[in-house]
Amino acid sequence: MDLTPEIHRARMIELAIDNDPGLALSRLELNRPGPSYTIDTLRSLTEIFPQAELFLIVGEDAFRDIDSWREAAEIRSLVKFIVAERPGFTADTTETGSVLRLQTEALDIASSDIRSRIESGEALRSGMVPERVEQYIQKMKLYRKYGV
Repeated sequence: MDLTPEIHRARMIELAIDNDPGLALSRLELNRPGPSYTIDTLRSLTEIFPQAELFLIVGEDAFRDIDSWREAAEIRSLVKFIVAERPGFTADTTETGSVLRLQTEALDIASSDIRSRIESGEALRSGMVPERVEQYIQKMKLYRKYGV
């Protein structure tokens, strides 16, 4: 899969969070050369913020596969997980005290579905992405085959 250029990914995040003063975009992974893995980011964060308690928010679907991630044991030692409900998935979060459950409205939204809908010209369902992000995607003709 081709990745959308980082300038567009960063801008979409900025648009999505610009009304929340408690959120900020970090360019830590964007500025790192080569592939970036979660463990690399966590190591960097522990160096930058040595006293911080780190939390990693993942969906139940991702948490289910966490042991397949690069250096999963070290990831588990560096963070507490916040596991968000996802439709159709049930994560076993009983094996460790470092897992917190995030009970919210379980949204059945996957980034691959969003990209596929845009590519095929289908409309996005309400709430799939913030309105300003959807406008940016349309303006920049992202996720469309051949920029059409």
